[in-house]
Amino acid sequence: TVRGSGRRLAGVGPAAVLVNSGSVWVANSGDSKVQRFDPTTFEEGPLSTITVGRTPTAMAAGDGAIWVTSSGDDLVARIDPGANSVSTMIPVGDEPDAVAVGRGTVWVANAGAATISRIDPKKAKVVEEIPVGSAPRGIAVVDGELHVTTQAP
Repeated sequence: TVRGSGRRLAGVGPAAVLVNSGSVWVANSGDSKVQRFDPTTFEEGPLSTITVGRTPTAMAAGDGAIWVTSSGDDLVARIDPGANSVSTMIPVGDEPDAVAVGRGTVWVANAGAATISRIDPKKAKVVEEIPVGSAPRGIAVVDGELHVTTQAP
């Protein structure tokens, strides 16, 4: 069964979509914004747009927040869905391209730095940089295990 239907234009260069906190979130890499939509009507919800760092590429939800990588500024934005605003911008490695939340941590794949940034969400800062070889592009936490894809050297 498909619930609700509709269509709405997102911003410039939609790069990621996420369903969380009763909304559909879209990261737009071309205009450096995240939009929040009502999933039943697809009208923009209480958050019309929120500015994040340049070139947002990925999103994940967890620890009460929406986490957005911004590969143009080497940052991760923490969006508080209750306040509809960015609460923190966290510097990470070069060209963050993917993000996942699990095991009490926010994990960021930094393609340009060939590292994984481990962010403590309570401290809102990177607590470890893990070298992984060449260009990590995908990251996921499944059953408590971290999985990372990298490009062949």
